[in-house]
Amino acid sequence: GTYGELKAGTAARISLGLARELLKPTNTVLDALGRAGLAFEICVGTNGMVWVHSEAPEYTVLICTAVKNSEIMTEEQIRGMVKQLVATVRSSMDE
Repeated sequence: GTYGELKAGTAARISLGLARELLKPTNTVLDALGRAGLAFEICVGTNGMVWVHSEAPEYTVLICTAVKNSEIMTEEQIRGMVKQLVATVRSSMDE
């Protein structure tokens, strides 16, 4: 079968190791982003390409930043980073 075209959103290159981590059902950064109430779509390729789409460009940038930063962080650091990024972006969007 074939998949549909990825419309809108942003594509980025990540390491192969991070791509494998993102494909795990227990991935911490994706879990933290979902728990933060962000609605988003993500497509992860085993070739190191990731595509992200969300309701606002600011959230797409936030998600890409969180995903890339998560590679070098512990689970606790990831959860703290996501909370801080979400709070910062939401506050700047409310202004």
